[in-house]
Amino acid sequence: AHHAYRSKAKKWPVVRGVAMNAASHPYGGGAKQSPHKPTTTSRNAPPGRKVGQIAARRTGHQN
Repeated sequence: AHHAYRSKAKKWPVVRGVAMNAASHPYGGGAKQSPHKPTTTSRNAPPGRKVGQIAARRTGHQN
């Protein structure tokens, strides 16, 4: 398959966002692969986007 897709350099392979690093995609990072967007929103977000944890200081695991 590699030789057939050589000309389509930017179209193949299509990497899932879940498989990427956290810096590369909103779904990336983490030990398990499941697409979750962060539920935190900034304080100056418009109402309607301001759902979930509003201006959270710390979320997730703190060890």
